Amino acid sequence: MQYPQTIKFTPGEWKLIEDRLAVPCAIAETLTSDEETYIKGDEEHYYAAAYNMGVNGPEVTLNGTYDRDVLEDAVEGSTMPAKLADQIQYGSPAAQREARGLARQIAKVERRLAEIGIHVRFPKY
Repeated sequence: MQYPQTIKFTPGEWKLIEDRLAVPCAIAETLTSDEETYIKGDEEHYYAAAYNMGVNGPEVTLNGTYDRDVLEDAVEGSTMPAKLADQIQYGSPAAQREARGLARQIAKVERRLAEIGIHVRFPKY
């Protein structure tokens, strides 16, 4: 992948991604939990990348590996599919319709990212 790489997500696609970005410290902690590969200062870089991505979305510019790792974690660590499953099963009819619409966006996000060389999957629930 060459950097910078800009991706313009639709509002529905962005809603799936931004859910995890709302807690940048969780992403930074997850991405620096492996002590064998952790480099001093990485946590701050990952936090900044996650924070900036959350603030600047739905247009995301990947400037390097920190941004790429954050975007990958925002997908792979997402709890949004579980929330959508709950809304589809237990929500009001309006909430069910919205959740079904967002659930259909999951495959689109995965495909769009794969097209630029980021092969990730949302968790299945």
